[in-house]
Amino acid sequence: MARYSRFLEQEHTYLTANQMRPYVVKAMTLYKDILRERYGDNLLSIQEATENALVQLHIVLIEDEYLLGYFIGHEFCSHAPIMQEEFLIRIQSGDVGLPQVFDVIRLLKKCHNVEECRLGTMAPGNQRAIQHLYKKHGAEPVLTIMRI
Repeated sequence: MARYSRFLEQEHTYLTANQMRPYVVKAMTLYKDILRERYGDNLLSIQEATENALVQLHIVLIEDEYLLGYFIGHEFCSHAPIMQEEFLIRIQSGDVGLPQVFDVIRLLKKCHNVEECRLGTMAPGNQRAIQHLYKKHGAEPVLTIMRI
């Protein structure tokens, strides 16, 4: 599977880094203020974050409304690969909802031959709301992550 993909009206196409870059810049711009509160002076510039995402992640544009960044890795105790979402950002308003996004994620799981995709976010102000929303669409909690 190519590193950059686009799903639009049930068509799947591959993109180059240069084609994907404007979408990643838009996503990083939208999240900049939210993430600044968490990371302060350690927050990367939009350009640095964009370049890191393009180098380190698989990135999928879903119906030109959502941008999904993820990597394929392993837990320290298992050979089974997992898909780990790094960001899922709505970059444009429209008619696409989480059911369509989760359908694409399920398809990506099959393409990468992974059993599990881990989703989550540190960005929203209301963690319970996002957990409820994800559960509503078939996700189940598997980790407790705390910050000290």
